[in-house]
Amino acid sequence: MKTFVVSFVVVVLLVGCGLQVPGQQSDQPPPISADPAAAQQYLDQVRPILDNTARDVVRVADISVQVDGGNVSVGVDPNAIEQARQETQQGFDELKAIQTPPGLEQTHQRLVSAYEEALPAFDNLIQAVQSGDPVRIAESVRTDLPKIQRLLSEIEAVRQQLQQAGG
Repeated sequence: MKTFVVSFVVVVLLVGCGLQVPGQQSDQPPPISADPAAAQQYLDQVRPILDNTARDVVRVADISVQVDGGNVSVGVDPNAIEQARQETQQGFDELKAIQTPPGLEQTHQRLVSAYEEALPAFDNLIQAVQSGDPVRIAESVRTDLPKIQRLLSEIEAVRQQLQQAGG
């Protein structure tokens, strides 16, 4: 694991603590108009995809932050980032292949969009970490990490909504 010292204390601490970051969506998924059986069937299809993605992405979205003498250390494991990117790509491909039941089109599109937005964010974060440049890493944490966190938020929000709709 590589550790980088950065001076963007406020941004990194806010992101590391999971607080709302400008640009990060917090609105709820669109209403589901599908019947409960269709919602449950869709949930059964997407649950493994969402679970696999969330398992790997959560290790990246919760970057460890330590403050020492005014400096901030950010622990970033490049292997975890790459694994999360690969899992997100696979999930994205699998989601695009699903035939969405009537009444769930908007929900499905929202999931696909969250995956689509997170993929370049992973690429940017990987490139920043590989560069070893603390300023570039801090910038990527500030701009790309919220997109990765949004993917987790969307996964959880949609999962809960589908569970409720499925009865």
